[in-house]
Amino acid sequence: MLFDLEKPYIIHSEMKLAGECMVALIKYCNTYGITDGQFDEKSFLKLRSHKMYKHCCLMKHPGAMRHRMKELFSTLPVTAIPFFISCLEEDLRFNLNHHQETYHFPGFLNTVFQGILTVDETKKAIDQLPKIFEKFYSDFFDHKESHTLKTNRDRFKDEYIRLNSSKENICPACLGQMHMGKAQLDHYFPKSLFPALVIHPFNIVPICMECNSSVGKKQDRGKGNRVPAWPEDGEAINEPGCLNGVFLPYIRSGQQKFKSRIDGTAGNRVIKVEPLSTAASDEAERIRRHVDTFNLEKAWTNRIPFHFNVLMQRTLSEFARVYTDRVAIGGTVTKEEVGDFLWNKLVLNTEDTLYEVGYQFEFVSYVISMATTPECFHPFYKELLKRMEIRTRKAMPTVPHIYDSFSTTC
Repeated sequence: MLFDLEKPYIIHSEMKLAGECMVALIKYCNTYGITDGQFDEKSFLKLRSHKMYKHCCLMKHPGAMRHRMKELFSTLPVTAIPFFISCLEEDLRFNLNHHQETYHFPGFLNTVFQGILTVDETKKAIDQLPKIFEKFYSDFFDHKESHTLKTNRDRFKDEYIRLNSSKENICPACLGQMHMGKAQLDHYFPKSLFPALVIHPFNIVPICMECNSSVGKKQDRGKGNRVPAWPEDGEAINEPGCLNGVFLPYIRSGQQKFKSRIDGTAGNRVIKVEPLSTAASDEAERIRRHVDTFNLEKAWTNRIPFHFNVLMQRTLSEFARVYTDRVAIGGTVTKEEVGDFLWNKLVLNTEDTLYEVGYQFEFVSYVISMATTPECFHPFYKELLKRMEIRTRKAMPTVPHIYDSFSTTC
């Protein structure tokens, strides 16, 4: 993500417990040969290592859990279950291995069963397992305690807002405006490919609908179900050390590590993203992958007209009276004055906290490019003078025609 996030630690602890409970339940059924889902929840919870799951919301829906177990054991051959469990357990610890050069996800669904299942068995597993674990996700986030009207999804958002109050309306993926009521809980590593991470606390983060979208042309859509390390040049997406190449929610962000600049000609501007000179060398790869994953350069380029209009209105407001006075004596507003306003008033006076994230980051980056790039500044200045001239002309009182003062009555 592009800025630092405070994790919702209360709901996070419950999510961690639910993920572990999910795997413990699969292991329990496998150990005792319960392949039809008809386990006894009381016997499960009596085990010393399972007592912690007594308060897990998943165990408050034993009927649903029986269905999940039945579906799982009818999808995978019994001989593959122990291996699958070990993969799930390892994937649950991915956040502890984000610096490891050798770590990769053993439970990555596209490769986990290679050499273990037949072609038909693998096809069935890849088709059915995402559906089963999607239900675990719903079991957790749709759950509500009897004494409250709020689901766990609501609680997640409420705690996120409380802990990230200054950034709650900013999408951490694209820095665009985000209404938390419409924000979507995105699986950073998609649940369709990483079943163990379906309820993982470090894999779920609110982002805007545009960033989460899988609809439309590839060049316009958001992340959708793509892996954050999605290849643009053929590299594997689950190679050893893959976690080093991406930003990770609540763990590693791009805050104060990148900048944007404007390229192109007037009417055909594009945004380019690049690391700051002070950023570590490995940040360039993380930035590239994030930009590619969320199509950020396209999304930010689409916002240029908005930033242009805001900048134009603020500059017009600053110089409207000055321009009128200057025109009256045959002068005008100079390029130096406009450039000084852009830099000293809109860049240097910007609060640091606003410069780091959100709309202000995009806007200030846009202003910096406008103020320091002659190819951008000259057309802007020309358009500014044109608009001030039109505004001044419209504000001038109409001179009455000479005949208007004559009476037309006889």
